[in-house]
Amino acid sequence: MVNEGGIEFKDGMSGNRVVEIGSDSLIAGFEEQLIGMKAGETKTFRIPFPKDYFEAELAGKEAEFTVTTNELKEKKLPTLDDEFAKTAGYESVLDLKTKAREHLVREKTSESDRKLRSDLLQQLIEKNTFECPESLIQAQTRSLAQELGQNLKQQGFDDAMIQQALMSELENLKKRAENQVRASLLLEAIAKKEKLEVSPADVEQEIKNMAVSMRMEESRIREFYEQTPGRRDDLEFRMMEEKAVKFLMDKAKIK
Repeated sequence: MVNEGGIEFKDGMSGNRVVEIGSDSLIAGFEEQLIGMKAGETKTFRIPFPKDYFEAELAGKEAEFTVTTNELKEKKLPTLDDEFAKTAGYESVLDLKTKAREHLVREKTSESDRKLRSDLLQQLIEKNTFECPESLIQAQTRSLAQELGQNLKQQGFDDAMIQQALMSELENLKKRAENQVRASLLLEAIAKKEKLEVSPADVEQEIKNMAVSMRMEESRIREFYEQTPGRRDDLEFRMMEEKAVKFLMDKAKIK
């Protein structure tokens, strides 16, 4: 880290990792500095961390990096022909392109639906204030922290970096957790008031949908939820929340 006293070494920032140029998996400007480097070459450069970086201590600060390219690899894509399409589970290139287009349309629609759902729940929370059980907020905060820690670990962060990131993000995690708990309690209350129910047929259809999206046998998914009663209860509760959200969206006046 660059400061008035010179360069301050940051614990946990060193190590080896695979970097794919063009993936934008690192902070802005980092990958561009690697372009043109040869195997065995070492380079030192300075770039700033984004102003909205998840570690508040580093956000907007200039940092100096020294990197060594251990080896270079080139990703070679296969020829897009019927033979390749068949190895990927499609009948032909035309079939692949058609289904890819359909997938992109579904993803775009889902993205729009998620944004609408998020805005709707935020309005619901803001217009309905109440005392929220602290124990529920703490439990959800721990769940979000665990999820963030696992994601950072998959990205190559070591334990020290993960711990530091969690500490700097703690307040944001608490705020997210409180919003999620409030939304869940409100949706549960709406479901009870409107007598919304999740039937066995609803659960069976959900399992069928999950089997298709996850490309798994229905029996395996069904077994997963039936082995532990709590898992099925959680599934039914999530489905109840979705019914409450759909009820609100059907009633909402969208501008």
